[in-house]
Amino acid sequence: MCASATIEAFKQDFNINTDISDINFRKFNVEPYDALPQNHQFGEKKCLLYQLEFKVFNLDVSLRVLAFKYEKHAEVLKLEIKICNDLLSKEIAACKNFLQRRRNLNLTFEVIIKYARLFETRRLICLTVFQKRRNVATLSEDVGVIVKCCNDDFSVKFLELNWSIQWTVDTYEVSDFIEFYFNYPVLTKECAANVKKKLELLVEPSVDFHPKLKLWKSVMNDLYGYIPEDQNSTVLTESTDVLEISDSDSDVSVVELESNVCNQANSDEIMVID
Repeated sequence: MCASATIEAFKQDFNINTDISDINFRKFNVEPYDALPQNHQFGEKKCLLYQLEFKVFNLDVSLRVLAFKYEKHAEVLKLEIKICNDLLSKEIAACKNFLQRRRNLNLTFEVIIKYARLFETRRLICLTVFQKRRNVATLSEDVGVIVKCCNDDFSVKFLELNWSIQWTVDTYEVSDFIEFYFNYPVLTKECAANVKKKLELLVEPSVDFHPKLKLWKSVMNDLYGYIPEDQNSTVLTESTDVLEISDSDSDVSVVELESNVCNQANSDEIMVID
């Protein structure tokens, strides 16, 4: 079975209707789960173990899905989610535990894609805005990213913020959560007013990537002055994927998928974040 057909069959079996076009599948492994007796001589359920590895917006994820496979659908018995980045895994831990308990693959893909998009938005802004300023320190923690904007010798702090990605259990919505400390007295009245106005917009969770990027650049310009656009460019590392499809008549089916199955963002494709 070809790569795209394998993915489509998986989506149909588990009733996945979420748009997963942003996901770049690296590995797709399906095998019988021998720990449970396989009784399907009359077409009853089979117990299968699915092992998936994929990348979405630079977030590496692996799933282990133990499921009963019927003729036209599958039932998840156990779901294990692994986020390969330790800090991001801790930041998403509460949500991940909830998804594992729910065992709903459609919801799992939907929420992971939302998290990955916001993680990548934050990473790109840190890389192209904050880390371009020698007076700005960024620190990644398991509760999010801490950003400190200071004067030349770091003796005076202008602005400090904690940027985390949080979700709401009731609505399954994922959004930015930004807490900031703003040191009004050390700035001019005009600068303080401009920065405050933009920060009030930035704490709104509905702001999209491109307006958010422009607002953060504008805040930095208010605090430190304008940097020409050609000095803001940063080259990101582009990863390479390998295609390997095993053709076997055995009960074990392994499909490793190449990068062109689904699009992956690179350094020149910031526009992919909608």
